[in-house]
Amino acid sequence: MKFNPTAQALTDILFIDVETVSQFPNLEDAPEPYQHFWERKAKRFMDEGETPESIYSKSAIFSEFGQILAISMGFFHNPKEGEETLRITTLIGDERALLREFSRRVERFAAKHENLNFCAHNGKEFDFPYIARRCLIQGLPIPRSLYVAGRKPWETHFLDTFELWKFGDYKHFTSIYLLGYIFGVSELMEDMEGSQIHDAYYRDGDLAKIAEFSQRELATCAQLYRRFIGLPALPREALNYNEFTKCEPRDDEEEESIETTEPLSETVAVETNPSTVPSVEISSETPLFIAVSSPEATPSGEPASLQPSDTQNSEIKLEIEHSTTEVE
Repeated sequence: MKFNPTAQALTDILFIDVETVSQFPNLEDAPEPYQHFWERKAKRFMDEGETPESIYSKSAIFSEFGQILAISMGFFHNPKEGEETLRITTLIGDERALLREFSRRVERFAAKHENLNFCAHNGKEFDFPYIARRCLIQGLPIPRSLYVAGRKPWETHFLDTFELWKFGDYKHFTSIYLLGYIFGVSELMEDMEGSQIHDAYYRDGDLAKIAEFSQRELATCAQLYRRFIGLPALPREALNYNEFTKCEPRDDEEEESIETTEPLSETVAVETNPSTVPSVEISSETPLFIAVSSPEATPSGEPASLQPSDTQNSEIKLEIEHSTTEVE
């Protein structure tokens, strides 16, 4: 069915934002075959004076050379007229565990929303195919809602604010930064952009800042979508930023189906400030989206780490209820 903005319920749209990073801190840390293939790839777009090593951080945009570090998800929730909110959360950490967790949440959301659509800025060219390709590389099944092989363009469930702004103009490229500014809905960070994620992760280990960056990009995309279909943007107080969930690898991981495998994630506390996204400890009764309240920061100067902890993985309730009910 073709997309009809007047018929598409906002609560059936799952907004996503993907943040990626190079597979290694430096090119010299990679295996020789990997280095060889990257050098061949880099020669296609290197400027004068650049080397494959100097532009290695750009490998993050290619699914063959990069990896997914974080995925943010958000949806509009309006239990009562006049109280609509945008709820956002982020998965971050080990790519394999992250993708398994993402797939579980997507399938559960799809079970509650028959007309599910995904939406991202430049999602058709980047976010959606990147997720699918990394799932295959990791040996994981692609979520049914994201599997598009053999489907006609109008049979996919993808919305793209980048494409909607083109109006058929294939030569036009407009960044989310510019669109957010001209529509007055930008939630983007002034001290962070995508090119800085490599250092924020490998040098600083600042997961909270990366999660906040991703959530603010998603919020800007969702607000742009509202404007594009003739709806007013939500006030900032209606944007519900939530703690990130850190996904850890599990040594005894069993290859089970997405529907039956228990979650592989835990939420950890990191150093916070008023602008960062806090995290809290979760228990077996923790819902997908948790209201943030008075988080406690870790000792100053202690960087976040993606090393596996000894904390046992909890069984997490990951139900996304219908948009007309409260999230339990």
